[in-house]
Formats: sequence, C-alpha cells, structure tokens
Amino acid sequence: MSQIQKLRPATSNLTQLRIANRPYERVKSHDYKSFDHIYVGQQNNIHRFEFNEIVHFQAHGNYTYMFLSNSEKMVITKTIKNVMAHLPHSRFIRIHQSHIINVSHIQHILNMKCIALKNKTVVPISRKYKIGVKQWVQAFPNL
Repeated sequence: MSQIQKLRPATSNLTQLRIANRPYERVKSHDYKSFDHIYVGQQNNIHRFEFNEIVHFQAHGNYTYMFLSNSEKMVITKTIKNVMAHLPHSRFIRIHQSHIINVSHIQHILNMKCIALKNKTVVPISRKYKIGVKQWVQAFPNL
C-alpha cells in the first residue's frame, strides 16, 4: 500500500470533522425562516430574539440597527439586505432602502407614504417599495 493510499482515509475524516465544526453549514440545511426567532452576535455573545420582540430594522452603511419592543437598540454587523434574507417574509416587510418593519407592530399606514409603528416611530415608505406594501395590504386587509 502506497503512502498516498494510507493518507486518503485520514484526510477524508479530517474533512468530515471540519464540516461538523461549522455550525453555519448545518443551519443552512434547515429552513431557518420557519423559526420564530433570530440569533444575533454581539461582542463575543450570541443573543436570541423572538420575532415579536423586534419592531424594525434600520440600515446604517454596512451595519443595521435592530430596534426592540423594550426600546433597546442593537447593532448588527450585516447589511440590511443580508438581514432581510434571514427573515420570514410573512412577518417582515421591506418598505424603504433603509427600513424593514415587523408587520405585527404596525399601528397604521398614513396615505401610503409612512407607516406608524406601535412604539410611536414613523417610518417612510419609498416609491420603490410602495407597490410591495400595497400588495401586502391587499393580501392582508384585516390586519
């Protein structure tokens, strides 16, 4: 048996071990949008937030602010586009280049120009996302 043939099983086991130690690879295989929470890393800690705790997200360059129902504000080191990709579209809607809102926190919609949230925040609806907001309102008229 040659040296190369002896090394193949060892390298195969090493590759499997590396994959097993990548939790994000395992998460990708699950339907993470069916969960009712999101994990956010901050300063060597990982926090779990229920979707109903999150009021809205606001972009700030390559960072995103997450506003919670208890008036806390957290910084996420992801772009708003990346954040939106990890949220269920049934619970969150993008209404502006800089804003994602939790639909369960909508107080009322003002002339299809702004959305007032339950925490008294008013968020603008941009022209680009106005059609999507109209479609959402038509799909869920009783909310």
